[in-house]
Amino acid sequence: YDNFDYPETSWRSRRTSAPSLDPMASWYLGGKYTTQVEDRFDFAVFSPMQPAPEPPYRIVMRSKIVHLGNEVSYGIAFGGNLGAFCDVTRYTASDPTGCFSHYYRLNVIWGGYLKYEVKRIDYHLGVTGGGQGAGVVLSEYRTLTYQAPDPDDWAVLEIAVYPSGFALYCNGYHLGWYPDSTYVNDPYYGIFSSTYEYNNSQWEHDY
Repeated sequence: YDNFDYPETSWRSRRTSAPSLDPMASWYLGGKYTTQVEDRFDFAVFSPMQPAPEPPYRIVMRSKIVHLGNEVSYGIAFGGNLGAFCDVTRYTASDPTGCFSHYYRLNVIWGGYLKYEVKRIDYHLGVTGGGQGAGVVLSEYRTLTYQAPDPDDWAVLEIAVYPSGFALYCNGYHLGWYPDSTYVNDPYYGIFSSTYEYNNSQWEHDY
């Protein structure tokens, strides 16, 4: 359990599709952890690079939007690999030995309401592909109007990981079961965040 009181827990950006990690800022303040992506059309994965237990385990995260930019997003990355190196940028994105070269991605997008997608990232494109993740969509975008009626308020996202797949919840509501076990034994996890045409995707995380 991390309530972000202490910077020594070492959360920071580890992978981005941008040319540099510099626009992928994060900081601890007042018992909260804020993540910020300031490069348009790019993403970052923030992680303490600490392994989760063997399945079954749960990841629970309470977060809210800070900067109300259209189509900015956040979520949970899990099932990631440690890799031989981190600080992955667009220039090294396609190297399979980098950390988070594969993972599952829950992506929640703000646009006046919340919608979510679940995707398995199997590899990343190189420089010509902008360093973006590619793989299999496990759930097309669906709205969270009922489960998160106030998109500007705190939302609790939860991933329950089992040997045979994983389940997804928002504010206690069950959203789906995903019978994909490709990466459930890879223990690294983090916060995913991205921007669209407007930069400054900024989110605050309570625990």
